[in-house]
Amino acid sequence: MLSPLNHLIYGVAQKQRRSLKEVSTLFLVNKEKPLRNVEGEAYTVDELRSFLRDSMTNEGLKEFIPVVDNIFDRLAVGDEALTYFALVATLSLPRQTFVESIQARSIAQGLMSLFRDKYSPVLYAEPITISGVPQLAWDISSVVEKTLAEVSPLPPPCDLSEIQAINEHGLLTSEYVETLSCEALMQSVRKGKPLKYGYFSFDDYLESLSELFGGKSSDLFQKNENEEFHLLPCRVGDWTMAMTSAVLGQEIHIAGKLQKARRLWQKQENLHSTVAHRLCFEFVLSEIRIFSEFGPVKYYAYDFSMSTAPKDFYVREKSKILYDLAKFHLQLLQSLFQIVEDPSLTLISLQEIARVASLSSLNRFSRKPWIKLDNFLIRRISSIVSTALTCSDADLEGFFIEEPQNQMKREWVSIWQRMSPLRLPTSPNIGPTLASYVSDLVIAFRLAATDNLILQMGYTAPSEQLSLLELLPYSEERLEPYLEDVEYEKDRRYLEECIQVQLDKLPSVQIIHTIWKSFFEELRKMFFFVYHFFTKAHHHFSQEEWSKNKKSEMKLKGWLIGECAFDRKLVNAISLRDDPMFGGFRVMLTLTKTMSMFMRRRFVSCYSFVNSLMCLFRRSLHSIIEAKKSELLLIESQPRFYLHHMYSVVFAIRAKMMGLVSSAWHIFEKKLASIEGVGSPQSLKEAYVHHREFVRSVDSAVMFTTCRGATAPIIKMMVDSTVDCANACVNDDAISAQAHYDKFLANFHLFIEQCRMDRDTYKLYSRLDFETSFETPGVSRVDLKSAQGFMEHYVPAAEEFLEASNPFPAPYNEGKTMLVNRNTKFGNILQVVREYFKDDLNRFVVFKSVDGATDKAISCVEVFKNQTKDPLYQWTKLTTAKKIVNWKCLTDGPRDIRATIEFPTLFIVVSRDPFPGDFSCMSMQCSMDKEVPFREEISGGRPPRKSQGTRSRGSKTPNKWGRPTMEQRKEQGAKKTELLREVDRQTAQGN
Repeated sequence: MLSPLNHLIYGVAQKQRRSLKEVSTLFLVNKEKPLRNVEGEAYTVDELRSFLRDSMTNEGLKEFIPVVDNIFDRLAVGDEALTYFALVATLSLPRQTFVESIQARSIAQGLMSLFRDKYSPVLYAEPITISGVPQLAWDISSVVEKTLAEVSPLPPPCDLSEIQAINEHGLLTSEYVETLSCEALMQSVRKGKPLKYGYFSFDDYLESLSELFGGKSSDLFQKNENEEFHLLPCRVGDWTMAMTSAVLGQEIHIAGKLQKARRLWQKQENLHSTVAHRLCFEFVLSEIRIFSEFGPVKYYAYDFSMSTAPKDFYVREKSKILYDLAKFHLQLLQSLFQIVEDPSLTLISLQEIARVASLSSLNRFSRKPWIKLDNFLIRRISSIVSTALTCSDADLEGFFIEEPQNQMKREWVSIWQRMSPLRLPTSPNIGPTLASYVSDLVIAFRLAATDNLILQMGYTAPSEQLSLLELLPYSEERLEPYLEDVEYEKDRRYLEECIQVQLDKLPSVQIIHTIWKSFFEELRKMFFFVYHFFTKAHHHFSQEEWSKNKKSEMKLKGWLIGECAFDRKLVNAISLRDDPMFGGFRVMLTLTKTMSMFMRRRFVSCYSFVNSLMCLFRRSLHSIIEAKKSELLLIESQPRFYLHHMYSVVFAIRAKMMGLVSSAWHIFEKKLASIEGVGSPQSLKEAYVHHREFVRSVDSAVMFTTCRGATAPIIKMMVDSTVDCANACVNDDAISAQAHYDKFLANFHLFIEQCRMDRDTYKLYSRLDFETSFETPGVSRVDLKSAQGFMEHYVPAAEEFLEASNPFPAPYNEGKTMLVNRNTKFGNILQVVREYFKDDLNRFVVFKSVDGATDKAISCVEVFKNQTKDPLYQWTKLTTAKKIVNWKCLTDGPRDIRATIEFPTLFIVVSRDPFPGDFSCMSMQCSMDKEVPFREEISGGRPPRKSQGTRSRGSKTPNKWGRPTMEQRKEQGAKKTELLREVDRQTAQGN
């Protein structure tokens, strides 16, 4: 199949492509039959060929039809599948591409001729045929490679339970509409579940709406732009939010037509039979006044409103339909009131109904009924809020969280989410300030009634406050006079004042202040424990029994409480879990309700990651200290260097990470101490923001984020190499120690490359060799155990960078300076210098190396001199940049350490003019000089070196580096013997 298919598409001139992609496309096209009619039936080969002929005639390719027919006739005899595939691919081609392709290829294959801009078929010409398959006279490869494989995708699974039919707005999802267009799914659906899918006229639409609200039908339907209705059977009694949104959407669509009729009436346009029925909206609204008041449906006679209407039977029939439509609109309002009164509806459902209701209330003709419905929703929401103030914890969660229909459990609502106002953007009567005040009440009384931790602190709500809460539901009666006849704009402020007066009677300020203060202190205590445990706990896990035997969780907690003196209540939240990243187990924090309202799971994972990382570092340092006892280190110096370097690198990484974490913790403590107004909801929100900043700082310090590459596995491999090297030294295996050290260096370079993604982190680790090489006073570099014990209590507190200043005198210290780093492109920087030198006023430029790129700066200047024909004068000076690191001691006694690290910085002046004689020195040179001016010359001169080619092979000139001959060795032996005899004679004479 591959050879005929390749010949059909690409021909014999092209290289044969041995790929199964074209075969799979051929199979897919013949299986799915992508080209179909409106009934969904696949076109036959004859129909497709007829379509192709018509298309070629329209494109002016009538002369090419015999050639195309000849190719498809030969192809049909050989293979029917190839024929259908070629037809589908040809019809899928863009018309312009097909025209250009067939004109060029048919002439190239000798099937057509071009004479005076006129195409004509060549007599007795036949297409190139291999194995009965002719080559196409046009190119279809672009469609096969890009488009054709996507014409008919594989059908989705026939299980409709996996597809969501209606979205949150009550409309059919695009996924569901796509399944309806699939023939296989349509057949399965027809066999299984009843489904209506078709087109409805406007009259059918009104009839379906009438049956729905009249109780005769239970079909939920929706309308799109093409007047297309999808009817999905569902019972009206089983009312859901999706159905409510869909029906309200239909009501808004009808209301839009009513408003359009009002505008037509106001414009006084000339009436036509096509728009006459729209004026009936105005007749119904102005004469019957069905929307003027809310109450039972009143069946007014509509005949009296026809006195001003045209005496047309069609108009009268339409007016009757429109009157029924207005009646159904009123019935919709009544049904919504029944829905709102359902006690099982949650607060979110009520707010959703209020949102859709406000969209309809924008239409002026129905504003008053919708405002009344909105007021009813406000009273309903107020009742729920007042009940929520003293309800249980689980009941409160039901008020704020919609019951999931797909049995998915949602996470607990955090405290900052509860602090956000009960936003009612559609309600014209409750603003965000008032809603926020009510939200504070809900949070405060929830904590007071359900949180045992706060109640144990000695807080109890006074009886007077609780009695006022019991009276809150009855305060709605005082709002009735305002809610009965309230207008949209006029009486809004009176309603707000009334609600505000009722809420002011509650002592919410004192309650919230007391609860926030207790809760805030509890949070600070929790932060202190979490930080100190997860950053210091690796000291307690250094014992062999914990790392190897994995003691039970209860025994670990008892050890932490008894020997480590950690808080019992918070230690009980500790749990052990398997650690797939670092192996062994990881210490995790099980969030309590108090913690879960403030901390996220990712925060706890970051804390736990710090503990696991510190345990890794401690394991490597402990193994190095144990390896010091080995005899190999006393004999061999190279393994000693291996362990010292690995120890220095691992300890430096650990110290830098812990220094960053400690610095972030000190900043976090200062911010917590600076919060004003402790006891207010705003203070707790500020504490949350500061804690989130602290976790981000910890995340950046330990490089926990996965987008920064595989940093954690690289650290683990470095630690494993360190441990293996230490074990090899203990076993006196120097070869294995060197192999593990090489692995360590490779992983260390990978770690540095990963740090390049973060500029701040890379500054700390790019000069790791320099930073770990300074001498500590009183501590030997090879005394690993003493150094580990001495530096473990030091953290980098501050760093200061002193840039190198320009060492040249004026005017060369003031001018254009080009910074050259290791990533500088020569072409870019030299192009800038050339443009700068085009101005005759610019006579010199300074090149400065950055980040130790001295070799790069020298190479850049040499390349520039070689590319410039004019003489250039160079002046080079070397200076240093300094980095001062202050190491702060965490314990009392030892002093702080101040380490100064110097980095070489090279300055090169390239001038178009010679330098003044006063500045003459050995570091100046000219591009025209052949010899280096500051090189010392050998006294007496040096004879020119003979070329290798001029030296004769038979030359007898002795070579002092050559191997001595037999005669030379005998002569040297005789001289040594004579010297020894002379020494013996002198010794004998002295005695």
